[in-house]
Amino acid sequence: DGVITNRPGAFIGWKAAVEAQPAPATPTVTIASPTDGARVERGDALPVAVTTTDATSTTITLDGKSVENGAAIDTATLSYGTHTVAAGVDGPGGTAGASSTFRVVTTVAGFRGRVARSGLSPQETMQILRDVDAQRWDKVRRTIERSDLSTAERVALVEELEQLDRRWMWIAGVAGAILFVAAIVLVASWRGLRSIIGLVFAFGVLGFFTL
Repeated sequence: DGVITNRPGAFIGWKAAVEAQPAPATPTVTIASPTDGARVERGDALPVAVTTTDATSTTITLDGKSVENGAAIDTATLSYGTHTVAAGVDGPGGTAGASSTFRVVTTVAGFRGRVARSGLSPQETMQILRDVDAQRWDKVRRTIERSDLSTAERVALVEELEQLDRRWMWIAGVAGAILFVAAIVLVASWRGLRSIIGLVFAFGVLGFFTL
C-alpha cells in the first residue's frame, strides 16, 4: 500500500501504461476447402483446409466428427447428399467459427472413370460404357452384378448407378410432362375423332417417359 499511496506519480504512470496496451486481436477462421456449396464427385479425395489468425487452438469437424487440418477425405466413405465442415478457434481475443457445406454426387463422367479403373474385364468394361452412353441402366446393373468383382465393389458401383438412373428418370419425367402439356394444348383445338386420337397420343407420351 505504501508503494501506491507514497508514490502517486509512479502509480499513474503504471496505470497509463496498462491502459495503453492494445486489446488482444479477435481470432479469425476461414474454410478454404471445401468451398461452400461445392459439388464433389463420389470417390474423389476431398482436401480439408482451414486458415486462422490470432488463434491458440483450432477444432475442425466433418459432420460432427473431428478431422485434421490438411486431411484428404475419401468421399467414397460418405453418403450421397449434403455434408458440413465446421471449424472453431479460440484465442486471447475471443472465439470465432465458420462452416461450409458440400454435396457428394455422381456424374456420368465420374462413373465411367471408375468403371474403367475397376477390376472388370475389358469386355465387361466396354459393354458397360456402351450401355451407359445409351442410358441402358438395367443392362449396366446386370453386367456389374454378374462380374467377378468383390461384393463391396459391386455394391459401390450399383449404388452409384442408382444415383445416375434416378437423375435420368427425373429428367425424363420433366420432358414427358412438358410434351404431355403441349399435346393437351394441341388437342384442345381438335374435334371429334381427331381429339380422341390426340388424347390417346398424349397419354402415351406421358406413359413412355414415366413408366
